[in-house]
Amino acid sequence: MSAETGRSRQLLARIGLTLLDDAPERWRRIDLQCRAVADVHDVTLTVLLEDGSQPDMTLPPHVVDDLLEVRRLTYRPDMGAWFSMRYLLDPPAQMYVKYNYDWDPKWRSWRSPIPAESWARDLEAFPRPEENIPDWLAERIAEANRER
Repeated sequence: MSAETGRSRQLLARIGLTLLDDAPERWRRIDLQCRAVADVHDVTLTVLLEDGSQPDMTLPPHVVDDLLEVRRLTYRPDMGAWFSMRYLLDPPAQMYVKYNYDWDPKWRSWRSPIPAESWARDLEAFPRPEENIPDWLAERIAEANRER
């Protein structure tokens, strides 16, 4: 069963249409990735052209807001909220969305680790049963508790 609600599907469609409208000619793939916790997020956009080049493409501001709202809407009490998601578009308008509820999202673009307190705040905002707290997240929560 999909975690997506009618509203989250609308937001995903709006994101897709925005990206398609802004895409350069002869694009081959659009890859939008979002990593998020309650108070920190990172969104990257990569566009691949038929010739293999990757031009810069500006991300419209509403896309980030829409992604964070999708995260809120797809929260599941049994699984929590996703830590990262990937949104792929292939021509002419084929969309793929994948949510990561379990694995460390590996914030590669950040120079320092996400503060343990941010992970703790995320778990407070989007609780999940203890048996569905991955070991890597439990370690960060324990670190946040030690720092309090």
